[in-house]
Amino acid sequence: ELEPEDLNIPLEIEQELYYVLREGLLNIARHSQASSVVLSLKQTGDRIEASLKDDGIGFMRASAGDGNGLGLPGMEERASRIGGKLTLETAPGQGTRIFFNAPLARESAPLAEATERVASRKLTSGS
Repeated sequence: ELEPEDLNIPLEIEQELYYVLREGLLNIARHSQASSVVLSLKQTGDRIEASLKDDGIGFMRASAGDGNGLGLPGMEERASRIGGKLTLETAPGQGTRIFFNAPLARESAPLAEATERVASRKLTSGS
């Protein structure tokens, strides 16, 4: 296991991850009635993964977003901005788990396609 200071996370991804986890922890404090929370963060190859798990009251996913805050939709939007995904597991009386994962490097599709075309040309023109 790595210590947090040993993780190598690009700044843009680190910032979005921070706000996702912060919102998750605020939601737990405000709504879950949990007695414990486990936060996990790990770097696996070229991906960053995080999870929050509480032993609170859980909820019906359809009722999320009834408040005035951005909550889960905002967390999902932040994950999406960096090519990541947010997954939620919850049910009344079962607590809640939030999973986040995202690539550590993003390459735009046009750049990737252009690079592939150039590499292809070099291979075929040199024959």
